[in-house]
Amino acid sequence: MVEKIATVLITAPRKIGDPTFYTSIWAYNMEKLARQLGYNVITLKGDNVNYRNVNAAIERYRPRLYIHAGHGCSGHLTGQNECILTRKYSIDEMLSMEPEQLDRILNPTKLSGCGKDICSLNNDVCMPLCFNETNIHLLRDSIIYAVACNSSSGLGKCAIRYGVQSYVGYRDLLLFPVDQMRSQDMFGQVHLEFLRYLLTGYSVGESNDAMRMMEDIYIRLYRQVKWTALPMLWNTLHRDVLGDPDTTIY
Repeated sequence: MVEKIATVLITAPRKIGDPTFYTSIWAYNMEKLARQLGYNVITLKGDNVNYRNVNAAIERYRPRLYIHAGHGCSGHLTGQNECILTRKYSIDEMLSMEPEQLDRILNPTKLSGCGKDICSLNNDVCMPLCFNETNIHLLRDSIIYAVACNSSSGLGKCAIRYGVQSYVGYRDLLLFPVDQMRSQDMFGQVHLEFLRYLLTGYSVGESNDAMRMMEDIYIRLYRQVKWTALPMLWNTLHRDVLGDPDTTIY
């Protein structure tokens, strides 16, 4: 019996002068790795990363693994100009929320302990809220790897309830510096390490452990370089593995 080759769907919005300029590079490296390892890889890039195209790709290719490298919010992942993967909040749900929870949804760029306005965005991708219909259920029985801010706190938890096997993402901001020593590439390699392990047969939990080990190495190596070590530590502390950590690609 021939084993069916798993499909990997990657979405990589890209804008100049925006964090997605760098996360899209990480996505291209992920695409290259997955192809080298023999997977069917479908990648939506730039302006093609919209709600309609993502829905069509999920329904056509039924990916085993969905990777998003870009912006994220509590209730959705964001494409080039709109939300692309969402669990839409109803008005009644929002009215019943506690003020703190509602504030997090409406203003997810707030970061406790961060200097005033240092984490604000000029064009907040999470405002206004996503009005596209819920489509997270289309990825039931799959693995979602969200290299994006904020999404595990809302979308990730909903994804598991909608039948997604495992969701790896961040409950707060995903931080990385951009500097002359190309720290951004180091952060990209950390996320590539997770994918390398996952695509070679390790479980989601084991792959996350491998990523944490690499982060720990970099934190120790650059402990005197605060703008590198502290964001790396922040990320490892705010990443969630939801659902079944023993899930594998096959």
